[in-house]
Amino acid sequence: MISWKGLAAISVTSLLVGCTTAAEHRENLTGGGPIDQLEAVNYFTDLEPEGTEASGELRDLLVPVAQDRKTVSGIARSAALRAMARHPHPDFFQSLVDALEDPSFVARMRAAEGLGRYRDARAVPHLARALAEDEHPWVRMKAAQALTLIGDRSAVKPLIDALADSYPDPVRYDAYLGLEALTSLDLGRDPEAWAAWWEKEGRSLYGAPIPPPGP
Repeated sequence: MISWKGLAAISVTSLLVGCTTAAEHRENLTGGGPIDQLEAVNYFTDLEPEGTEASGELRDLLVPVAQDRKTVSGIARSAALRAMARHPHPDFFQSLVDALEDPSFVARMRAAEGLGRYRDARAVPHLARALAEDEHPWVRMKAAQALTLIGDRSAVKPLIDALADSYPDPVRYDAYLGLEALTSLDLGRDPEAWAAWWEKEGRSLYGAPIPPPGP
């Protein structure tokens, strides 16, 4: 696994050693080392202006990279997921959802970020599970932020539960901000106050839907 220090060195390495043709980059998407794969993902992503919908060619390149956990490195999968957020397309939605289960916590963070930018309520149950169950606090934080961006009020109860998270700043604070945004209430960061409000009136206002996920 590449450390954050290794990630910081990637940009310098890319200046010293790099491919020169699209064909080489294409081959390196799944066949090169971690740095080669990352460079290849960035090469194809940067060919299209940020914020524009991904072309068919870019979609065909990014989906397999994001889904390949055997031959593609975590940093390359993360870059592909980030590109899916920068170049939104409906074809990417399921890849972002699936990546919430990626072994790389950076990839899971990118997936949560991307789903927040898509603002698709279908992502709420998956993000709610990530908020409740992911082992990494940064992923849980990104899940809370994404639920807030999506704005679906079925996320209120998962955000209340997250006020009791073991990490106060990255997770609990973002859960509180989400609750304030979704309910227009300010009950502070006390989980008991929010739980009491939920039982008194919140459940009747914002209860029900959440399933999928499943096993």
